Amino acid sequence: MKTDLSGIALCHNRLSIDADTAALVDEPTLEQSQSVEDSMALARLVAERFAAPLDFSPVLQSVVKGDTIAIAVAHNTKKGMEIAGVVADLLIADGHFPEKITIVFASSAEANESESSQCKIQVFDPYDEQQKAWLFAGVDDQSICVCRTLFEADVVIPVGSFFGATPRDSICPTFCTSETRDHLSHLREIEADATINMINEQLGIFWQVNILVGPGDWIIDICVGMRRAVLHFGIKRLEALWSVELKAQPLLVVATIESDAEQTWEQALAALKVADRVVAEEGAIVLVSHIKSPPPQSNRKNALTRLLGRRHVYLFSELASTEVESSGFAPLTDSGELSRLIRQYGSATLLRDANKLDARVAHNNA
Repeated sequence: MKTDLSGIALCHNRLSIDADTAALVDEPTLEQSQSVEDSMALARLVAERFAAPLDFSPVLQSVVKGDTIAIAVAHNTKKGMEIAGVVADLLIADGHFPEKITIVFASSAEANESESSQCKIQVFDPYDEQQKAWLFAGVDDQSICVCRTLFEADVVIPVGSFFGATPRDSICPTFCTSETRDHLSHLREIEADATINMINEQLGIFWQVNILVGPGDWIIDICVGMRRAVLHFGIKRLEALWSVELKAQPLLVVATIESDAEQTWEQALAALKVADRVVAEEGAIVLVSHIKSPPPQSNRKNALTRLLGRRHVYLFSELASTEVESSGFAPLTDSGELSRLIRQYGSATLLRDANKLDARVAHNNA
């Protein structure tokens, strides 16, 4: 049990469980790991990883002077601006021209935080026809289109984060056009993975930079090297940190998305899948977030719709109650409602950062 006199705060104090009800809440603890947050320490770590990458020659030796370089910072990358700046500084110090380097961000908010004045800064708009480039014909001859800057660059350096037990690709869907994102969301998992691998290969992306983020939103390492080696290393390093095993299936699971950055329905669906895996068959789920827009049509037609069809799910968000209801959820509007719901069920299991967890029940290892 995790409780104190002030109750339990959720989602950066947007919602809370009162002190009396907190005694009914079980919160599994996650293993902590040594973190690296100091800017100078991060810069040193990036330089060390560039000099000795996984399954790859020293990075600076593989980039030809005069090449146009695109540093692609994936959406919601932990300290993405800072790490991209370090990468750019390493390239410039090695003799590359600043005007040949473009740092491409996924949102204007992230780009506005950039302190790199030497390089060009771009914000990719997936709806802008001028920013897109055709890459290849995918499943059902669907056009696969990506950010033109990445397509035209001689070298693309992806910078992304591994949050939780399940890694994500740094390029897809962040730097795909809106049509390609929609197409990927409709594919079966095996087809989507094959398409994402093809996108990376067609863009000449064989190595990448990934920030490994552990519980508490702390950076525990930075990984540089061949794409598959980085994925394998990240999974092994983070799996144990983000794994929890419950003794029994709870009747109520409170799943939170703790990120203070803009939240997505991709994160919401990941959190719901984790909660759905452990909650009792007759149980319910509460998703605590600060999502600002309804789920896209593609999500409604696929996994989200199927989950909502078999499970009662409450949603706390920044959406109006009418929007929440029309999306298939039951609206949860304040802390009082949450505490009353927990008392109604008699207990609850709290899964913070549920979108990053690998949660399982001890007697049911499915």
